[in-house]
Amino acid sequence: MSAQAIVMKPKPRANLRAFDMRRDLLAVADLVELCFQDSLDADGRLYIKQMRQSARYGRGLNLSAGATGSADLPSGGYVWIEEGNIIGNLSLIPVRSDGIRRYLIANVAVHPDYRRRGIARTLTEAALEEAGRRKADQTWLQVDAHNEAAKTLYAGMGFMVRAERTTWESKPQPEKVGAIQNGIEVRTQRGADWSQQNAWLQDIYPEAVRWNLPLDLKLFEPGWLGSLQRFLGERNIEQWSAVQDDELLGVLMWQSSSLHADRLWIAAREDSESLALPALLHHTHLNLRLKRPIALNYPAHRSVPAFKEAGFDIARDLIWMQLA
Repeated sequence: MSAQAIVMKPKPRANLRAFDMRRDLLAVADLVELCFQDSLDADGRLYIKQMRQSARYGRGLNLSAGATGSADLPSGGYVWIEEGNIIGNLSLIPVRSDGIRRYLIANVAVHPDYRRRGIARTLTEAALEEAGRRKADQTWLQVDAHNEAAKTLYAGMGFMVRAERTTWESKPQPEKVGAIQNGIEVRTQRGADWSQQNAWLQDIYPEAVRWNLPLDLKLFEPGWLGSLQRFLGERNIEQWSAVQDDELLGVLMWQSSSLHADRLWIAAREDSESLALPALLHHTHLNLRLKRPIALNYPAHRSVPAFKEAGFDIARDLIWMQLA
């Protein structure tokens, strides 16, 4: 089912109206917190806090800061009104990257007392119509991997699963974590590593998910071009390579962040992950002496023992779905 197909079948929506950032933001923040209180991670709690600050003090906020492209504020979308109160919400966020016009459906929330009445479906249909009017190239959403009802709803509306991703998080650990693998050397990245490093990163973080992650591969390029990108992006970067017998096994990049946690990006040859990842993560804890949490995004169900051994816990499992 396409956005255009839904446009041809409008339904009466007396309780539906467009989201108004000035008057709705505080109520939407309360609703999102209520609906997702059991699954909010640290960045989610920061998101709610910033929404309330913006509503109270009128400051503009980039609440879609995770995207790598030019992302607008979530000022678009819809709310559902019952007896003068906002009991449903959906944000529609435009994200432009690599010349592709994408729309991300987010913050789909319905008050627990009003569920199973088709409100979430109606909100989503309205968002798809709007994306169609704006001639979106792609429409995406993300749903908790354990939310079976939502996954069923979106699949029935024509969304296809494109990826399942896990966000891992580790708090600062002054003590040593794990053990360095015998025969594995971890050294600073060299220019000669970049070709293989880039290929592995493209595999672990394909374009189909990279557009909505704070990952810009240009930041990690060697030479003057990478240095210029890091200077312009005002990001601190550290890069290491895991090597055995002069063979490159894996790479890890640390990137400072203005969000709750600094970011790690890690990639390896799949048959070497069990060797490379523990050594790289152990090296990170020993050498960065971090005072802030660190988070990394990785394909779900992959290298789970390595992350747990290194002191990481699962923050979120998300299914990435795209309108077919």
